[in-house]
Amino acid sequence: MDRRRLLKIMGASVGYTMATPALLHLLSSCESKTGTGWKPIFLNTTQAFVVEQLSDIILPKGENIGALEVNTPQFIDLLLKNVVSKKEQNLFLRGGRIFQNKFQERFDKSVEKGTRKNFEDMLSHYFKKNISEQKEILEFIEKKEDKIDDNNQYLIYHFLIAIRKFTLLAYYTSKEIEPKIFNAPSFSYQPCNTL
Repeated sequence: MDRRRLLKIMGASVGYTMATPALLHLLSSCESKTGTGWKPIFLNTTQAFVVEQLSDIILPKGENIGALEVNTPQFIDLLLKNVVSKKEQNLFLRGGRIFQNKFQERFDKSVEKGTRKNFEDMLSHYFKKNISEQKEILEFIEKKEDKIDDNNQYLIYHFLIAIRKFTLLAYYTSKEIEPKIFNAPSFSYQPCNTL
């Protein structure tokens, strides 16, 4: 099945936040490119590299398969191209550029030369916060862009939270993961204290 066409249908009919489980199952059963040599259709290669690094940190390979093994970066690329609004695309791209600039300032090298440790440090810088700081961040990004003072912070948080949200969506609706979730005899939920 053509994954790109299905994403368009999904976006046009119900939107990515309202997708039905059957539609998500159909989407996750589509064939996709594998390996690190994939060619992005919406993102440029630098942006795709950043998405790969961050999604791998969010859901690394361990006892279970990781985000890269279920083609999460490719899914995010397709989602951005075919499903999210132009406004969300714009926020994502602008936030990504600022993230790259901050990365360069912090490590004195481009993101393409960044190590996993560098990316982990960046995520810690933005998300290793206490509960009240996390609440402030969530309230901050809910504001309209023209009502905020620090536009760079606003855009970076939109970018990073979008990657996290899209990574989780891609992972838990993939054909490798979704059947395991719905066939599991029990599910244990632990609240998380981090964004």
